[in-house]
Amino acid sequence: MRNIFEKVAALLFLFMLVGIVLFLVYVPMPAASEKVILMIIGALVAASTGALPKLFGTDKGEEDSLKKRVVALEQHIAVLNAEAKVVKSQYDQIVQMLIERHVVNGDGIVSE
Repeated sequence: MRNIFEKVAALLFLFMLVGIVLFLVYVPMPAASEKVILMIIGALVAASTGALPKLFGTDKGEEDSLKKRVVALEQHIAVLNAEAKVVKSQYDQIVQMLIERHVVNGDGIVSE
């Protein structure tokens, strides 16, 4: 429910920001308050940097959970690489043993 409320609030904020800009395009600004209005619009645009990512799906919590998952997957890859090295060394030992018994010494196969 909170997620839906955040999206609706961000959408309303975006419409308000676009509405103010469109309003100021068609209504002439008095010269005396021009700088104040520009400062207010600047503050609203700066505030939109916190609201708009929630509307378009870039949430900080989601980003943090993805970073944690990347770290976990990197640890899993490190474990798999270590296991692969162990299996490779055992394979090399078995191949070396078979070569010594059957090829070098020739006593691995006994024919009757």
